[in-house]
Amino acid sequence: MFRRILSIIPITLLALALVALFILNLSGVTTLGLLTHIYFSRVQGALPTQNLNITWYLYRLGFLINGSSTQFTRIKAAIPYSPADNIVSGQIPIFFERNRNTFYYGSRVAYAFLVLALIFTVLAFLSQILSPIFIRVFSPIALALSVAAVITDAVAVALLIGLHGRGVSAWVNDGANAKVGIAAFVLLGVSLLLLIGSTMFSCCVVTTKRKDRDNGVPPQGIPPPGGPQMGGYQYY
Repeated sequence: MFRRILSIIPITLLALALVALFILNLSGVTTLGLLTHIYFSRVQGALPTQNLNITWYLYRLGFLINGSSTQFTRIKAAIPYSPADNIVSGQIPIFFERNRNTFYYGSRVAYAFLVLALIFTVLAFLSQILSPIFIRVFSPIALALSVAAVITDAVAVALLIGLHGRGVSAWVNDGANAKVGIAAFVLLGVSLLLLIGSTMFSCCVVTTKRKDRDNGVPPQGIPPPGGPQMGGYQYY
């Protein structure tokens, strides 16, 4: 019973992480519904020479027009978080111009790792489902894929937090009203914690199954050699 519960936990955690990463990777895909709240940073308010309202999603930019309606750009993969490139005309903090390459290429790398984290999580989830059937093959594969998902997600989280956090600070220092997207960064943190938890439990599952194999304990659902026994007699 304990082993059965132990094998279900990593699958459940992976499923939840998969939902979080899937929502994050849909940021900006649609301009309606709850996904409009999944943005990474937003600038609202007046700079010394202009009124600027812009929101950074994963696949779009959103511009607030006349304080009421939002105009979105076309869908494009890996929209860079680089105000020096995103804002064609107008004043931006000099910080973004000096660090243009850091923001431009860093945000694109973050996008790539976020997509990789989703792919590795999907593969790890499928491997976990198949692991009870093909124990020796898929259990180690599921663990390896979970580790890969943790690493890629951690890189994406670190880059996105670093870039947008530092960017918001630069906007605020220049007199603008800026903030990070709370919903997006909560999902980022939750996805990473879920993947770490799943990896830890996957490691426990692999270790337990290896000990059972070394001790001659058959896998669950497989009767011991010689068939089922009752009362010391074998029945055929």
